[in-house]
Amino acid sequence: MTRQLSLEMRAFLFAFVPMGLTLVLSFVVVSRAVESRIKDRLRASLQETEMLISRRESASSAQVYRSLSALSENSSLKAGIGLLRENPELRFQEQARETLARQLERMGGSLGLELLLFEDSLDQPVIGIVGSQRSRITPTSERVEVLAPSLVRVRNKLYEAVSVPMNNGTENLGTLIVGNEFDIRSWSEFGQTALIQNGRVLLTTFADSSIGDAERQVQEKCVSTAVECEVRIGGETYLSMPIRQETFKDGVRLLSFQSIDAATADFTRSFQGLFPLIGGGGVLLVFLSS
Repeated sequence: MTRQLSLEMRAFLFAFVPMGLTLVLSFVVVSRAVESRIKDRLRASLQETEMLISRRESASSAQVYRSLSALSENSSLKAGIGLLRENPELRFQEQARETLARQLERMGGSLGLELLLFEDSLDQPVIGIVGSQRSRITPTSERVEVLAPSLVRVRNKLYEAVSVPMNNGTENLGTLIVGNEFDIRSWSEFGQTALIQNGRVLLTTFADSSIGDAERQVQEKCVSTAVECEVRIGGETYLSMPIRQETFKDGVRLLSFQSIDAATADFTRSFQGLFPLIGGGGVLLVFLSS
């Protein structure tokens, strides 16, 4: 014989089931709304930061370029270049490179630059200095890789660089490339950061174990768009946006990754006990009413 539920139990269940479904639906709707609001806040924050960085760098670049243009008129530097161009004999070539190297060392010391590289009028590296110790580099034996107009790789290190033409009247003598090592850690205040070239990670603040995951996600979701993209790296969801867009070219991009999961957790922590409290109160009310 089947035992029937009491009237009180049936009344409780008939009232509790709709209330429980309403609570679950409300929780889902609120969670989605909170996540959308957080994305909007992260997006607005990054866009504002990008505008501030662009204005600051535009003014700074103009000032640096004026200073370097003045340095490119250095008479000793031009004398060394002239000696290099006019005397093809080996001993004169070595003497000219020595003169150029000494001038570059002095300029690097006075300006605090870690990379100074002279290229001839055919864009072939001639002589340079690199590193905080300003050791000399000879392009014939060491590879100097120009990844973008503002990014150079020497001895497996990336340098953010500025190019200044060196002219003698209307004649172009070559180009002076100067810069300092690119420090990806200086951008840690913007969350996780990655310097990308055509989807390949050049530098990043992500852990080594997450680099492969980051490359796959960027190639799948971010390479085809010049604006934001949403990725999942190391089990965590990020909103990624490019910063310093005017600085890098030739497929090189600096991406900032803001954790949506962490921001959502911080936002919901303040009312994480609200829904259990509402649910408990609702159960108590239905029980008393039944």
